[in-house]
Amino acid sequence: MAVAVEKRLIGDYLDQLQACGLDPNWLGTTLFSLEEVLRETDVGDTTRGIIQEDSLAVLSPGKPRFFKSLSALDDITLALGYLDSEGVRLETCHVTGWPLEEVAPLLPPSTVSPLVLPFDYPAEGAGILSLALRLKKGGEGGINFRRGEFACTREREAARRGLTVTVVLVLCIALLLAGNLSLHYLRLSKEVATIRDNLRTAYRDLFPRERVVVDELYQLESRLKETKEKLKVTGSGLQVLDILTIIARTGSESGSGTPTLHKLSMGEGRLTARGEIGTFEDATKLRNALRNNALFKEVTLTDVTAAGGKGTTRFSLSLALHGGTP
Repeated sequence: MAVAVEKRLIGDYLDQLQACGLDPNWLGTTLFSLEEVLRETDVGDTTRGIIQEDSLAVLSPGKPRFFKSLSALDDITLALGYLDSEGVRLETCHVTGWPLEEVAPLLPPSTVSPLVLPFDYPAEGAGILSLALRLKKGGEGGINFRRGEFACTREREAARRGLTVTVVLVLCIALLLAGNLSLHYLRLSKEVATIRDNLRTAYRDLFPRERVVVDELYQLESRLKETKEKLKVTGSGLQVLDILTIIARTGSESGSGTPTLHKLSMGEGRLTARGEIGTFEDATKLRNALRNNALFKEVTLTDVTAAGGKGTTRFSLSLALHGGTP
C-alpha cells in the first residue's frame, strides 16, 4: 500500500488540509491500527476479525495478519476463502457497516457479533478510535505517507532553523575562542617584549664594556658558564691572592728563589701562571715543589726561555687544583 498509493491522491489530501490551515505531520490509513480496537474488545490470544463498510482486518494472535478492502459481499466471501486456504479460521468476527444477517451465513454463527466499541464510541468510528489508541502508545507500527516529497514542511523548516541556529552558535563560540586566544597572545607578546627589554638593560648595566648585544640571553648564559668554570677553580675557598702567595712561598722554600708572576689566568678547571725566575734549574725546582703540594693535582712547566739582557728565565706554569685546601 505504501508503494502503490497514488501520489496525486496524497497531494490532493494535503492541498485540502492546507487550504483549511492545517499541516499534519502524519498522514496514513487507520487500516493498520484496527488491531488496537480488537485488543480492546476481545481478550486472549484468539484469531479475531473486524469487518467494516470498506475493509476487513484479521489479528492472529497478537499481531496483524490480513487486510483487504471491501466493495461488495463477494469480497468478504473471497477473503474468507483465502484465509481458509491458508489455515486461518476466525474465532471471533465483529461486523459494522454491513447487515449482520448477510454476513452471518458466511461464518459459523457463534463467531459473528456486531461491533461494540469501548467508551460508548459509535461503531462507524472504529478507525478513528483505533488510530487514537495507537497514538496513545506512541504511534509505532503505522505507516506515515508524509515521507520524501510529501515530508512535513513544518518539521523540515524547524530542523533547518535549528541547524542554522546551531551553525551560528558554533561560529560565535569559535569567534569568541579566537578572540580570547588573540588577546592572550598579544598580552604574552607584550610581556615577553618587556622582559627582553629589561634583560637587555640589565645586561648592559652588568657588562657596560660589551658593545655588541645581539642575543642578551645567550650572551648571559655564556657569561654564567665562564663564571662557573672560574668558580670550579677557586671553589675550594681559596682566593687568587692566596694562590699567588702559595706559589711565591713554595719558590722561597724550595731554594729556587721567589718567582715574579706577571699574569694569572683561570679557565676550564685550570690555572695558568706566567712569570720570571732566576735560572732554568730554579724553574724546574719550583715545578717539582708545587707538585708536592697537596693543593695541586697536576703541574706542568712550559715555555721556559731566557729573558734577554735581564739574567732571568721566563716560564709558564699550568696547574690543576684538587679542590681541597693544602
